[in-house]
Amino acid sequence: MQKGVPISEKMNQRLRERFFHLATQHLIRAGYQETSYKELARVLEIDPSTLRDYFPDKEAFLLYFVEDEISCTLREAERISSSKQSAAAKLSHILDYLWAYLQDNRELSLFTARTASALSDHARQRITMRQRKYRQILERIILQGMERGEFRRVDPRIAAAALYDFIMTPFSDWLLYSARDEVESEPGLRLDLFLHGIQMK
Repeated sequence: MQKGVPISEKMNQRLRERFFHLATQHLIRAGYQETSYKELARVLEIDPSTLRDYFPDKEAFLLYFVEDEISCTLREAERISSSKQSAAAKLSHILDYLWAYLQDNRELSLFTARTASALSDHARQRITMRQRKYRQILERIILQGMERGEFRRVDPRIAAAALYDFIMTPFSDWLLYSARDEVESEPGLRLDLFLHGIQMK
């Protein structure tokens, strides 16, 4: 790619996505720690200095996926949270969407989960940001349910953290230890158990 030739923002984004997909495919095959930044540039057939314009370092490829995940799943969660559904229905739809997204991107989800310990503190903070933002949305919905008389009085912050962990633990285990089969309808069953504990009788 010739330096100094201006290209449109749309073309820049297309190149960024192309570099991302090709590089992550190589990282998944060859291993994160086993692959150098220069090797990624060689795989992409571009100069490392050009690649740095799109991804300044190796972990930026993983952060790109995390940022995309945060953007997609949180945007949908915010949309659902502002709908006129019951609080229980909102929680169900939000968590269903999150699980579906992670399963649709299972290869990268698995790779990110298994590589997280090798990332910098900054990168890990970006990954955990999703959890914090999700808990805030869940907390808001649980509070709405309490105000409408759907849920009994609980600490919404603690309840949201417990729900997120309760729902996501089996998915994390699936990612880290098997990732061979589809996750069954366990998130729905777990949400039912959680709601049984906080819904008004």
